[in-house]
Amino acid sequence: LDFARKNRNINVMSKYFIHTPWQAYGFIGVAEHYEESLTILNTSLGFNVAKIKLNAAPNRTQLHIPDNVYNELLELNQLDFALYEQVLQNFNWRKEMLNKNKQYVFGTWNINKRNCLVSGFAYAHNDPRPIELEFIVNGQKEVVVAEKYNKTMERFGVQNQGNVGFSFRLPESIEGPISCSVVKTGQHIYQGI
Repeated sequence: LDFARKNRNINVMSKYFIHTPWQAYGFIGVAEHYEESLTILNTSLGFNVAKIKLNAAPNRTQLHIPDNVYNELLELNQLDFALYEQVLQNFNWRKEMLNKNKQYVFGTWNINKRNCLVSGFAYAHNDPRPIELEFIVNGQKEVVVAEKYNKTMERFGVQNQGNVGFSFRLPESIEGPISCSVVKTGQHIYQGI
């Protein structure tokens, strides 16, 4: 555990996404869904990446990790575990959109608690039309259109010169969770970590 306790080894994956949200990347595959990941990558981005087997673990019995060790690793790497869960859930949405022949939307949102502002971005690959999003806040629907300028997304090279952002003010009192989905498809858009 000494290795895992060193700062450089804590939340390693989350540190890669400090400056650009993972939702902005063209594709993030999931290792345990390797073949499905290749299918989604090739179909949605027009690639032709062949399946290869490199650096694969040998077949062996599963290693048992004692509960106290697992719990400490979980505690040390909370951001990475949360990131993995979001990426996996998003992967399943992307697979569903592909299977239903529906447009997949890249996007995320965050809350600035100081000024009660929700802001984020949403766009579809190779489609310049603005994305409509539906937020549920306190049981009420709020529809926003992702067409405002977003400097980060412009630097990332998205279409419309970065005009894929959105923002709106929240009520002063929030009761319960906030959810966001794409109006056209129902695809869930995750809050940033």
